[in-house]
Amino acid sequence: MEDKILLWHDRKSAATSTGEDDFQPFIELSLLENISAPAGAVIVLPGGGYRARAFHERMPVAQKFNELGFHAVVLQYRVAPYTWPAPQQDV
Repeated sequence: MEDKILLWHDRKSAATSTGEDDFQPFIELSLLENISAPAGAVIVLPGGGYRARAFHERMPVAQKFNELGFHAVVLQYRVAPYTWPAPQQDV
């Protein structure tokens, strides 16, 4: 099961001259179905040095954890042009 849930109710401004840089952080759920006792849950934060979020570290990693019996939550957090503390606030 995959669902998206907005992290914040309002769009977070990147404080640049264009609204195109604004991003609304969200989480993607990759929950196991028809399982009575999952092994646990993990939060996946796709890396990229705060410049980007690595696509290959997103749902493929969550699905691997699903195969191992874990629920997974992928955090799509703010990256460049946002700076500290925006990514940490999202986490």
